[in-house]
Amino acid sequence: MRGFVFYDICGHRYIAEKHRTNKKVDYYHCSAKTKKHSNRGQNIEVKELEEQIEEKFKAIQFSKQFIDLVIQKVKKFYQERKGEKILKKDLIE
Repeated sequence: MRGFVFYDICGHRYIAEKHRTNKKVDYYHCSAKTKKHSNRGQNIEVKELEEQIEEKFKAIQFSKQFIDLVIQKVKKFYQERKGEKILKKDLIE
């Protein structure tokens, strides 16, 4: 989830950390190295956070205009790459 989740108190990213104690549960926690806030109570289990993020992503909907633009860009990129390969092949032969 790197890059998607930020701690609401300080704005730093959450990072995953393995805690292999009796529970064998992994957590996300604030990446801040400073003491701007207490880390008490801000750990969240990986499974719980990932489920919350999954629900948020389900709510994302792209407009038809955006989808068409992405398709257009991908086709253009593909054609350019295909042309580069043909040109490269001709140069080698």
